[in-house]
Amino acid sequence: YLLSCLAMCAALAVAVALVVSLPRMFKGKWLTWSVLASIQKIGNAVLVTIRRPRSMTASILFGVLFHLSAALNYYAFSLALHMQVPVTFFLVAIPFVSLVAFLPLSINGFGLRESALVYIFSMLHVPTATSLLLVLLVDVQSLLFAAIGGCLYLAMGRANARHVGAGLVSTPAPSAIQEASA
Repeated sequence: YLLSCLAMCAALAVAVALVVSLPRMFKGKWLTWSVLASIQKIGNAVLVTIRRPRSMTASILFGVLFHLSAALNYYAFSLALHMQVPVTFFLVAIPFVSLVAFLPLSINGFGLRESALVYIFSMLHVPTATSLLLVLLVDVQSLLFAAIGGCLYLAMGRANARHVGAGLVSTPAPSAIQEASA
C-alpha cells in the first residue's frame, strides 16, 4: 500500500513538473500547435493553483472524504452480505477500481467497475456471485440516489418557473443578457 502511494505521488510530481516546464521549453512557433498550446494552458492553471494552495488543499480533502465514504459504503454492504473482508482492503481497492472505471472504454464505467471488483475479490477467495452482488447493490444505490436528485431538480425547476411567472424573482432584460455574452 505504501509503495503504491509513493508511486502515485512520484507520478503526480513528474506530471506537475512536465506541465510547468514544457511551456517554458517550447516558445514561439511551437505554441501554434494545439497540443502544446493546451499543455501551456494546463501549465498556467497549475501554476496559479500552486500559488494559491488553499483551494487545492480543500479539493484534495474533499476527494479523500469522497473515497473514504465510498469505501465505507462498500464495506457496509459487504457486512450485510456476510463477506469476511477487512475495511483496509476497501480503502485500497475502491480508489483503484475508480481509476479503472474512469477509463473511456464503456459508458459511465459500467462493466469495467464490476469486472475489476470481481477480479480483486477473487484474490481474497470471495465467491464471484457475492462480489458481483455487492457491486450491483452499490450500482442500484447510486441509480436510486440519482433518480431522487433528478426529481428534486425537476421540482426546483418548476418552483423557480412559478416564482419567475409570479414576478417574485427578477430576470435580467434580454439586452443585458446579450451584452454579457458579447
